Amino acid sequence: MSPAQDIWKPATWRLRQGKNIRSATDGDLYLSLERLQVAQILSGGIAVLGVVIQLAVAVFHPGYDSPGGTWGRVIANGFIALGVVGVLISAARLKLYQGELTNRSNQRLAIAARMAGEAAERAANANARAAAANERAARAERVLEHNRTLVRQPEGSVSE
Repeated sequence: MSPAQDIWKPATWRLRQGKNIRSATDGDLYLSLERLQVAQILSGGIAVLGVVIQLAVAVFHPGYDSPGGTWGRVIANGFIALGVVGVLISAARLKLYQGELTNRSNQRLAIAARMAGEAAERAANANARAAAANERAARAERVLEHNRTLVRQPEGSVSE
């Protein structure tokens, strides 16, 4: 199938379990999630239509020999079954795609947490080096101040 023909096929049915889902982009997965949600709503609508047909058959109570009496309930049950199957398939696919997105998110979170830990370690090392440098600077300042006081004292006085 060429890419031009592939564009008309719904993304939800292009993604297959396993390799295709793992290689799909996040955008494709989100698009598929949106389309599957629409499919769930439509499938639920089909099931509701089946219930409405059953109610109509019950209210109008066509004769058992008429087409409505013979096939009305069958058609209604068919719509209900089709709707339920559509909802179940959509829900299974939604769970699959959502699981893949959750796995990707967890992997990104783990990488970000590791990078944050490494950055915190580098920051702690930098803070320790800065504290050591500040201590050396303070010690040098004290030595310099001591030398200044020695230079200022008269020659005959003794420092304490």
